[in-house]
Amino acid sequence: MNKNEAFLDIYRSIIGQFISAKDVQNILDSFPQGKISETTLAKSFLKLYSSLLDVTLYRVLEVDSQIYFKENKSNDYNQYLTGFDLNICLSKYHSTDSFDLQCRFLKDALLQFYLRLAADIREIESHILAGEKIEIITEVSPVGDFHGALECGFCIVFKGELKESGEFYYKPRLSDLFEKYNNFITWLNSVDISVMIDNIALKNINKKDYSWLQSANSIVAITQKGDSELNQDLAFQRYGALLCLAYIFSSCDLHYENIVFNGDYPVIVDIETIFSGKWHKYQEVGHLYDTLMLPRSILNREEEASPLTYDINRKNAFETHIDDLIVGFEKTYDLVMKIKPDFIAKVNELFNDIDYRVILRGTKTYFNIIKNINHPVTLIKQSQALEINKMYEVDLPTALYQYEAEQLKSASIPIFYAKFDSKKLCSYDGKVLFTKMEKSAKDLFYVKIKLLSNKDKENQINNILVAKKAFMARRDGITLTEISPDINTLKRKDFFDAGVSHIEIIQSTWQRLVNKLCYISSTVHMPTIILENNTWNGLASLDLYNGTPGILLVWHQLHTALKIKKTKHYKAIRNDIKHYFFRERISYEPSLYQGLVGCLYAYIITSENLLEELPVIQVALQKIAYGVAALEVKSVLDLDVIKGLSGIVLGLLTIKSQLQSYHAISKSLGCICQSTVLKIVNALDQHLNDKTLLGFAHGTAGIIAALSAYMNHYGRNIQYIKVINMLMKRERSFFDPSINHWRRPDNGQFDESWCHGSIGIVLSKLYARRYINIDFDKEINTVLTHIELSKSANLNLCHGLAGYLEFLNTILTLSQLDIKEDTRLRCEAVKDNLIKKIDLIYLNYGVLVDNYYHEDELPGLLSGTAGFLLTLLSCHKKNIVDNILSIGVH
Repeated sequence: MNKNEAFLDIYRSIIGQFISAKDVQNILDSFPQGKISETTLAKSFLKLYSSLLDVTLYRVLEVDSQIYFKENKSNDYNQYLTGFDLNICLSKYHSTDSFDLQCRFLKDALLQFYLRLAADIREIESHILAGEKIEIITEVSPVGDFHGALECGFCIVFKGELKESGEFYYKPRLSDLFEKYNNFITWLNSVDISVMIDNIALKNINKKDYSWLQSANSIVAITQKGDSELNQDLAFQRYGALLCLAYIFSSCDLHYENIVFNGDYPVIVDIETIFSGKWHKYQEVGHLYDTLMLPRSILNREEEASPLTYDINRKNAFETHIDDLIVGFEKTYDLVMKIKPDFIAKVNELFNDIDYRVILRGTKTYFNIIKNINHPVTLIKQSQALEINKMYEVDLPTALYQYEAEQLKSASIPIFYAKFDSKKLCSYDGKVLFTKMEKSAKDLFYVKIKLLSNKDKENQINNILVAKKAFMARRDGITLTEISPDINTLKRKDFFDAGVSHIEIIQSTWQRLVNKLCYISSTVHMPTIILENNTWNGLASLDLYNGTPGILLVWHQLHTALKIKKTKHYKAIRNDIKHYFFRERISYEPSLYQGLVGCLYAYIITSENLLEELPVIQVALQKIAYGVAALEVKSVLDLDVIKGLSGIVLGLLTIKSQLQSYHAISKSLGCICQSTVLKIVNALDQHLNDKTLLGFAHGTAGIIAALSAYMNHYGRNIQYIKVINMLMKRERSFFDPSINHWRRPDNGQFDESWCHGSIGIVLSKLYARRYINIDFDKEINTVLTHIELSKSANLNLCHGLAGYLEFLNTILTLSQLDIKEDTRLRCEAVKDNLIKKIDLIYLNYGVLVDNYYHEDELPGLLSGTAGFLLTLLSCHKKNIVDNILSIGVH
């Protein structure tokens, strides 16, 4: 006896407890004579009940049997059944009472199904089966996903007068939708039959609570012998037309078993999946690939298979008929655009009581996850698709356009799933349906398909025109590779020759970033950001470093400089910060870049009425004071700028400059700063060691900046000046004249970055310039030399080119810094070259918009796009944008 046989015996014993011979006889008596035999009924009932039990019990029995075999050192299922006790098994894994209730529920559901079948069999024969008399109904089997016994569809196989074998379906959900869809298709055909090419919907009998549905005979291949070439073309044009409707209605669950060919007619089997109904709440459903917008292979559990729509006799069926798909898609889309008012009115008339989404699908939806586009795991073979799926379970639709286009012909795209959130559902609104995405839907489908052909190579477009078109496409959410296969030949100057300015690029890229975050926030289960240590859907946490407060700060600066609109998400971030201040917790994270101080800084900077915000500010300061008092210095990292005491000092002093008119609060700030500085000085003797870093983020440069900034506000302190000189002396000991640079204490390497390298070291000396004697021309030129030699292509503030750029902006705008004219001119020249290098990276290689969100990048302030854009803006809008890396240096 094998496992399945053993489990079936258990199912039979369970069924025997809940279904009697009298129940079976009552069902049999309800059928017209000769429609079903007692044997067939018993077999079907057992099969259905076992299948439904299998969903609940299979994994339990599998685990229980394996534990039994391990304990008894045996693999004999007969022996397992001998000692099997259902109640004991259920007590380990299930509630016995709830299981009994479930079994009774399954019984009632199946009895209801058979009684419905018996009552409707004559009507099914006349309407669904075109008058054919059924002699014997054979086994009934469940089909599709299990949505519970009352929601599971069944396939009824029969033998009739004309057919040796046939089938029809029982559909218990949204039965009235089939009738409405039929009416909709009929109406669309009547508008212009040449466009829809006489597409069909399946016959159905609508019983309100359930329906009977005609079978779509997926066994009949499109290209079987005898079919004309014209029929093949029409079949795929009809398919393209159906895909267009799925596209327009943003179908999310039109997966491989739900659209099949019935002869030369593609038919949508699960009509309800067109409209993304509320039953998809919080479960994983398909996205772009599972709409079958493009053909692909699928992986079904352990078995590899192909979509039922795939022609099993000719593996290149879709490749051969790509042009036909386009024809059907385009004609239907053009028709919908042409009759837009009537189309909206008809949809409202037929489907106004259906809960579904109807926003045209645009590329910007899928740009959100484009960071995965060139990831190596997307290139691995189909057999590893499940592993890919585990790695990419995200709350966003996953669209790997570039790879999708390359793999279309081979139909070997791996499976990716995205979680669907019912909060994305909205009631129908014709204005939503036809806004912004009208042109992109057809264009996207057309361009992606055409990329596979070489026809466009005969018509090379002028580079400048392509550059302008590419930029406009980026702004509208279409990736460069979709515009032209030759886009990579463009040079930086082509974009600027086409009239694309830096300010346009900043505005466009910022809008895409906001679109991304706004889309993400609309997919989370809560209306706004999850607080504390959690993230905004995995992309931005509630901190200044890479979180939404940092993005808020940049948003405010862009609004001031470029009049970038503040949307409801801007206000949502501020509200989240406010709630963060009032939330009670055991401990408080007070730090600048990862805690309360940074949030308060962003909150104050973006405030429109500080007087009204004073109660909130007082609460935040109280929590910060608690956090500082409780912070135990365990290592030198607790003194740093990112998460430690030095950052708290710098942040609070900058906040103090914004609140000078409010003396009570200003005094409280001073007290917190004083206690924090004392903690820093007292902890240095214990925790400073040979491996302590030199940089601004995690090293002694940040400590020097904090002590200096404190004295700049409250006056000179001999003890603090001695500490600064001691740290400076230590820093000089790591300067290597042979390379004209500082070596890192931890690994002997050198870098220029703010967080660990020379930029941070020299910035700290700008804070301390009143208390030290130093040759700034020499120090700055040392940094300039290494910026010129740098091979970095990283664009962010913390580690990359944006950090270099902000350093130069700080030097050039610091009026109190006395440097030679030659040094200033060299700074200007290095800055210009740096901007050109950045231009080359984000325009020529397309990383800023299309591929910028790779694994090392985020949307946020210090390591993401927001900070980079802020720095880029500061190059073109001087004296408007605050410096971020040198906070409070002035």
